[in-house]
Amino acid sequence: MTEPPEPDSEPLAAPGAEQHAIGVRERVLGLAAITAVLVAAGFGLQALRAPGGAVPAALAPEPTPTYTPVEIPDAARTGVHRSDTAATGTYRDVSLTLDPTTPAEATNAYTVRVEDGTNIDPDAAARVLQAALDDPRGWAGFGRNNFRLVPAGPPEQEPSPAFTVTIASPATTDDLCGPDAATEGLWSCTVGKTIVLNSDRWHYMVPSFNNLDEYRAYLINHQVGLLLGQRIAFCTVNGQPAPVMAQQERELGGCLPNAWPHLP
Repeated sequence: MTEPPEPDSEPLAAPGAEQHAIGVRERVLGLAAITAVLVAAGFGLQALRAPGGAVPAALAPEPTPTYTPVEIPDAARTGVHRSDTAATGTYRDVSLTLDPTTPAEATNAYTVRVEDGTNIDPDAAARVLQAALDDPRGWAGFGRNNFRLVPAGPPEQEPSPAFTVTIASPATTDDLCGPDAATEGLWSCTVGKTIVLNSDRWHYMVPSFNNLDEYRAYLINHQVGLLLGQRIAFCTVNGQPAPVMAQQERELGGCLPNAWPHLP
């Protein structure tokens, strides 16, 4: 298979204190002061409690979301699976920083956010993304671009991420991608400096792939290829690995599924 051309895009780029002896009178006064502080603290905590004795919700820690393993149903092996995941419109940001290990001319910083309610841990998803982007079989293997995961920061953060990967519910994906992308609750897209991955595809892949890890690597590399300026490709030799820029989710055209742009 002929490798795609290397992307031409620019990098999305004190002195010691005086000591003295403590006398009996000082000890007594000190203990009295400590007792008064403890009593005041007790009254203060009591005042903060709600009428029923519970600490107000504003002081309670925010609950940690739970993520449970998702089984791929049999129906997803024969058709593109559509779930009932509802849109929430709220997100959790990645908290990790992961540096590239594959050297390249330009390093592109990116960040990740995941919509609440999709049952996807943003940090775990980000590790999958970074592993695919840092693989020598991926875009970094050409030596032009590699990728550095950074947490989301304020607008004045320097340097700001070159792009964002958002994993969202099907409905939110459609909304973020816009009608021209024709995602139809099933597909993913790249719009400007944002890659939007459909959470159903993240969980359930498509029938043309039989390995979820390989499918996720394809999903990542295909969308990042669009970000780098690569065009949609097509199968040209039956029985050979499909170009990573082919729309392998919809049709293989006689080729074999392939997750990687930089094949040996």
